[in-house]
Amino acid sequence: MDAEHSGYGFYWEQVRRWRALGWDWEDILVGHHRLDRLQAKLKGWREDGHPALLVEEWQRIVQECREEDEGEESAQDESETEEPAEDGEWEEEEEEEGEDGEEECEEDEEESGEEEEEESEEEEPESGEEEYDAPTPGEKRVLTLPRGGKLEMVWCPPGQFAMGSPETEFGRKLDEVQHDVTLSQGFWIAKCPVTQGQWQEVMGSNPSVHRNASCPVDNVSWEACQDFCSRIGLALPTEAQWEYACRAGGTGDYGWSGRLGEMGWFCDNSGGVTHPVGQKLENNWGVCDMHGNVSEWCADWYGPYPGGETTDPTGPETGESHVSRGGHYDSPARYCRCASRNSKPMPANKLGLRPVMTRPWNGKV
Repeated sequence: MDAEHSGYGFYWEQVRRWRALGWDWEDILVGHHRLDRLQAKLKGWREDGHPALLVEEWQRIVQECREEDEGEESAQDESETEEPAEDGEWEEEEEEEGEDGEEECEEDEEESGEEEEEESEEEEPESGEEEYDAPTPGEKRVLTLPRGGKLEMVWCPPGQFAMGSPETEFGRKLDEVQHDVTLSQGFWIAKCPVTQGQWQEVMGSNPSVHRNASCPVDNVSWEACQDFCSRIGLALPTEAQWEYACRAGGTGDYGWSGRLGEMGWFCDNSGGVTHPVGQKLENNWGVCDMHGNVSEWCADWYGPYPGGETTDPTGPETGESHVSRGGHYDSPARYCRCASRNSKPMPANKLGLRPVMTRPWNGKV
């Protein structure tokens, strides 16, 4: 495929990037919707003549990449098996051994096979996901960033919860209609918002107004956050994932604790600035700073909740603005509740992000 002439060069490169990160072909195949939603929103993308990505086109791109990879692997295997022995070395050794040496050879082969098997078991963690046990709710693991930095992630198991707020909740807004949501797949979510240091490592710059490498990155757009996530194989959470992780099995206004001052930085205790992440209490699953500090972008367009029970909701197909959650350092308490939704423009220095990962864990981005 000639990516330059077809106009799909970005998507072709993304398949290669995900493959290099260890994604299997099935995961890559279902990733097209995130790419198209991202590129359709980037400023100037349509004006530059880049096409929208159809499902059929994405499947074709992935298939061609896969065939090319398999062709290269096949050629490499043939090259290795056809390599001749130097100066008849193998044949001479076999003749010298003769019949009397067959038993010794077999014993050596058995011992060698056992050693290779042991070595293979020891080396297995470098290549496969089998090295990791099934995660438990709230389990923490550390993801290694491209330049060696660390991003601590927390496991949120699949489950059901009541999304939104009851009519009696103080500070409730009309767009918080309570409804039952099922998340059929568990996911990893960053324990804390992405810091300025982590953003700098991945993006090469720090756009923040409140400068401190340990504070959450701020002054970032939804598009920039999508770019950040794409570079390390992660994603912005859906609204449902965000609220599920925020509640961590709780049903109160502010998760399991119910005491905002212990769990977040808001207008009453922040002093009008962001603070280093991880200083407040964790929730029941070990996630921090979901109330206040910076408001966090979600993947969804803003819109009314669907009626009745839903499974794995991703929000409306289109909209005028994306949702952010959690409130920020200058917010009153009511905007820091688990159920509070924001779709209105706010100063960019109050917006950050917290990525999620749904692919199998391999410890690397």
